[in-house]
Amino acid sequence: MNKLNGQSRSCRRLRGGISGLLALGGCLILGPTAGLAAVKDGQKYQDWTGKCEQLPDNKGEQCFIFQTLTDEEAKRPVLQTVVGYLQDGKPALIFTVPLGVALRAGLGLKIDDGEVSRIPYENCNPVGCVAGVPLENKLISSLKRGLKATVVVFDGSGRRISLELSLKGFTSGFDALTPSPASDSASSTNPTSNDSDNP
Repeated sequence: MNKLNGQSRSCRRLRGGISGLLALGGCLILGPTAGLAAVKDGQKYQDWTGKCEQLPDNKGEQCFIFQTLTDEEAKRPVLQTVVGYLQDGKPALIFTVPLGVALRAGLGLKIDDGEVSRIPYENCNPVGCVAGVPLENKLISSLKRGLKATVVVFDGSGRRISLELSLKGFTSGFDALTPSPASDSASSTNPTSNDSDNP
């Protein structure tokens, strides 16, 4: 777990979400096919961790990878990041940040030295405020090739706060989540990465 000193529209279509570890407020739900993924509960992918939860009525498991950035002094999470497949079979990247952020400013995401893209907040719950974005091929490629992602939020007074997310292990973790690795899709979502396990 990293330490710190100091939903997109697709979410609206979903019927429920994960309760428990990340409490994403109904934003991420995976279909039964997610149980076919190679991810194991608690499995480490360098700076990412696999998590699986049982679906209602024993309909399989929903698996995802996550990373938590923690304020070392306050002993509380300041950024929780989840990657998983939505019920429509498409992958998504979902962030939860503490309450009190400036909602209208949205959340910024930058990969390495690239441009900052803005992601609107979907909702807030007692755990925090949630923003999510579908993982299109271009963004997947950037995440796999990148070394770090910078998540930018603004507090209630407008102060900019940058949170650094490690991308080490993202490639192996994401590839383990792929529900059905067909040859066509594998070639489009499996670019060269900078993971140390893929030199």
